[in-house]
Amino acid sequence: MLRAATPIGDVVYQGSFMQAERKRSFASVMADSFQFNDGKLPSLPNAVVYLEKAMRDDSVGLSELSELLSKDPVLAARLVRVSNSAYYRAMSPAETVPAAVTRIGFKATRNIALGLLQNSFVARNDVIAAMISELWMESLRTAAVAQALAAHYTLMDSQKALLGGLMYNVGPMLLLTKIDDNTDSIERADAHRLIDMHAVEFGVMLLEYWEMDTEMIEVAANRNHWTRDHGGAPDLADLVLVARSCIPDLEGRRPDFQQCENLPSYQRMKNYLRLTESLESIVDDAEESIAQTLDMFF
Repeated sequence: MLRAATPIGDVVYQGSFMQAERKRSFASVMADSFQFNDGKLPSLPNAVVYLEKAMRDDSVGLSELSELLSKDPVLAARLVRVSNSAYYRAMSPAETVPAAVTRIGFKATRNIALGLLQNSFVARNDVIAAMISELWMESLRTAAVAQALAAHYTLMDSQKALLGGLMYNVGPMLLLTKIDDNTDSIERADAHRLIDMHAVEFGVMLLEYWEMDTEMIEVAANRNHWTRDHGGAPDLADLVLVARSCIPDLEGRRPDFQQCENLPSYQRMKNYLRLTESLESIVDDAEESIAQTLDMFF
């Protein structure tokens, strides 16, 4: 069970524009929100749950799976479109969901279905809604770069890398929906403070509720741990941190790739890269594949 930190009201609403009574009220409702139970957590899309089962259980057939996927016309159309995209470069078009799933595989189908997750994080407040949208776009870009890096990284499956990028921001997105449930007005700076304080807890709890594996939970637990250091080989959390450092900011400015290469996570990864190019060159060379990956989710 999550607990609100004692100073929430004082930390979030320090400005003179709020009265002390308003501070206490906001802290109280947020504390209640941090104690929500599993029944108040968003569920994975049914298609994702079934795909996870299909990947673990050989008795789940393609026809049964395709029937379920076809019940969501948006997802079905997206799967067919993606299977015919330049990313997969097939000689003949796939015109049905079974053909699309056969071409791209269960893992990629699962990841595309996870694109529907954005529908689970909605807000009434314009500020909160905009922040959720920005976080989701950041996740998509990170996922695309992570998948591209995995192609040069001997220890990581590219679809798992993509999934890690999609998942690392679910904590702040969930937290923002809870803030939206409990207040009619909040400024960006205040929401960011709450994210800094509690997003990791929310992300870990949600991924545990979804029964994601330990690697994925580590991604959420270390989403802002730029100085992360650990013994052993680099892991998925390292890869996602590096990928996230390589994406442009909200204004489209390129990152400082020298700083990216100085990250402890990259220092662990670089010995496992198949190429000796700089990180900047790897990302630039993957520009087309990154764009194609992003196109899968729109």
